[in-house]
Amino acid sequence: EQPASTVRAIAQTTLRGVHARVNDGLVSMPFPQPGTPMGQLLRTLTADVIQAYARAMKKTIIRRKYINEPGFKRDFDRLKLPQDTVAPLPPAPELGKVQIPAHSYEDNRAIIAARHLSAHKSVLDSFVWLSTTWEKVLQSRFMLLPDAGAALDRIKERKRVWKSPLSPTVEEEDIDESISPLVNGGDTRPGALPFTLPCILEDFAEAQAEHCQKLGDKLTSEWRRAFVEQVVDNVQDTFDFYQSDEERYEGGDLKKLLRHFELRQKQQLRDILSLSVSDWVSFVERFCQKGEATEGRSTPPLFQASLNIAFDVQDAMNSSGRMSRFGVPKVKLSPTPEDLEVALLARIMEPVDIVRTLRTCDSDLMSLIKLPERTLLNVKRDDELCQDVDNTIDRASDDVKDLLEQALEAPLALCDQYNDYAWVAAADPTLHVKQFAKNVGKEAQKALD
Repeated sequence: EQPASTVRAIAQTTLRGVHARVNDGLVSMPFPQPGTPMGQLLRTLTADVIQAYARAMKKTIIRRKYINEPGFKRDFDRLKLPQDTVAPLPPAPELGKVQIPAHSYEDNRAIIAARHLSAHKSVLDSFVWLSTTWEKVLQSRFMLLPDAGAALDRIKERKRVWKSPLSPTVEEEDIDESISPLVNGGDTRPGALPFTLPCILEDFAEAQAEHCQKLGDKLTSEWRRAFVEQVVDNVQDTFDFYQSDEERYEGGDLKKLLRHFELRQKQQLRDILSLSVSDWVSFVERFCQKGEATEGRSTPPLFQASLNIAFDVQDAMNSSGRMSRFGVPKVKLSPTPEDLEVALLARIMEPVDIVRTLRTCDSDLMSLIKLPERTLLNVKRDDELCQDVDNTIDRASDDVKDLLEQALEAPLALCDQYNDYAWVAAADPTLHVKQFAKNVGKEAQKALD
């Protein structure tokens, strides 16, 4: 129960305002007099509004005391009162409607249609060309990647011929040439890689770098340079590209148009760079244990690898007290984990370097005004406008490192097992046999004695 000291009567001005608002909802008529049927209806409706208002105020007071006063909250919960009174308010809707005041819609539409940049057919043709050309470019990636549906498993498509190292030749009839897709050592299946797996790391890196550079050249010539020529051909009769007054250019519609083209080109570069990086992570993941192994358990490895014995040269003091150099055998993985990491991460950073070479078009179009050359997408250079792309690249690099570390766990563990017995490789067989014979001779002499 609310204390009497906190109860206040509703002011007369508030009551008159309630009466007026209630009367607005009735049929248009003079304000009803007391004692009449309309007056009684107005009194009843006003009482309902006042009651609803009082109930709302009580709920507000209870909610406020429930949130701010622990004692009140404890008593409220102990009495098991209805929780709907103190339940959290529903969140505000994300979408809503706002009544637009009456205005001259047709006139405003005509003004926008006349002044908007896309109202000119020549400008609209340039937009269409940029979009159509980009649809073709977007089908490519900065990396050589198989289609998501392209199988990497060859066991179901080609007969495996296992032979002994001593066997000099393989019977041709053992291989089903009708389903063998290999030509010149490459994979000619639609959507597949242009080389067989497993492949040599150096050949893989070289092919990927060449493909990345070709796409970069394509973006430079068939996308950016061709777009500059397209804009000049289409828009030179509508806008003046030979302005020499920089202030006039800064305040004119031509700069707005070029800025609009620039924003579209930036977004297109964002798309192809982000999609390329994401697809590269998915490609690496296909060869890791936790990846989506859609090819089956017989999926070939990505790279050819081997365990090699190397001798680390070290300096040590011999029995005569002199420093001498000797080799310590150690089993190492080839290619090394460092080489693998560099090769995989290069597929992410090389596209970044290529994207940063692409400049805006305004400096080429405005030949009589000396405009600074600006990078279209200034990624990995602490540019706040490219922070989202930078975060995508950083996450992709971390994912590739984690996947590589996971894939190398078993090979490195095998190296450690071999290294436990690598000292055998440093032993001299001749000295070992002589020492063995000497020890056997001593044991035999002891037995005879």
